[in-house]
Amino acid sequence: MVEQIRKVRDLNRPGGGGWRRRRAWRAQGRLADLMEAGGPELVNEAELRHWKSHMMVELLLEFAGSAMKPDDTTKALSRMETLHAATYEDLQQARKRLAERKTAG
Repeated sequence: MVEQIRKVRDLNRPGGGGWRRRRAWRAQGRLADLMEAGGPELVNEAELRHWKSHMMVELLLEFAGSAMKPDDTTKALSRMETLHAATYEDLQQARKRLAERKTAG
């Protein structure tokens, strides 16, 4: 399911013409079928895995562009451990807090 989510997002990027729109439409249909068949738990797990992989890439890119000091390595490792231990409930709470900040600010 995670691969299908990535495929839909890749096909939905700007440009590409009619063939890409047709492929995106078909991919969205397949994703909807997977979501129906898998149920909410599978959808939540797929969303969590997609978010974790995206955040891991951002974390690695943040530290890859600079000379790492020993405390930077410790910081990166602790963030990786936190990210690895995150659950779907943690993701929902973080989104809720972010939405509250946007409405308050």
